[in-house]
Amino acid sequence: LNINKDSNVEAKCTTRRFLFDSKSINKLESMSSSDETKPTRYQAVSSFMCKHMILACTKECCDTKRPMVALHVVDMRKRMGEPFSKGAIGNLLWPALVLLEDVNKNTEIRDLVRVLKEGLGKLTKELFLKVQNDPRFLWSDECAQLMLEGIATKNPITFVFTSWVNMGFNEVDFGRGKPLWLAQRGGTKETIPNTVVLMETKEGIEAWVTMAEKHIANLENDMDFLQFSLVNPSVSNI
Repeated sequence: LNINKDSNVEAKCTTRRFLFDSKSINKLESMSSSDETKPTRYQAVSSFMCKHMILACTKECCDTKRPMVALHVVDMRKRMGEPFSKGAIGNLLWPALVLLEDVNKNTEIRDLVRVLKEGLGKLTKELFLKVQNDPRFLWSDECAQLMLEGIATKNPITFVFTSWVNMGFNEVDFGRGKPLWLAQRGGTKETIPNTVVLMETKEGIEAWVTMAEKHIANLENDMDFLQFSLVNPSVSNI
């Protein structure tokens, strides 16, 4: 899925920081749970965010006919079933793409979590070994189906999620102590919109969200969204 097409590049993007504290995360996990589904913190928070980002992007009703796709960047190390040194560097990533259909304000978060779990469940050690042992797999029908290539021709709106939680960045010490807070560079006109970076704090999880200015404004005024998140809280309180 090519998320770099001109149709997905906005001239005016901006980034906002939202904090989901432990209490809100627990509520989202409860809302996302069912007899068959027990979500992780990442799955609960990202699914909740995805719903409200879709609502923010489609509020003006001009994009309701375009397919909605969530792309989750997955670290394959844990899924490979082999030990990796903590000091090992380099990318071992694969995108998990899920098609989100008919998302509206009445959509249940547990339904989005279920779709996400199904997408993540396809990324197995066996899949990655296929890529490793036979590069031609990248041009196979199976890989094309995983990458939702049939959707790419329909000009989808793509939402990209990646998590820096539990990656140890807050433990890095260059001799002056561990960091009190982590941040990332904000959006610019070259930035792909609808991207989310989740980062851990002492209070919970921060979401750094980059969207078109008009869409981020819709998100900031979404009262249902703000029931669970704080907009740009003071760093001194984190």
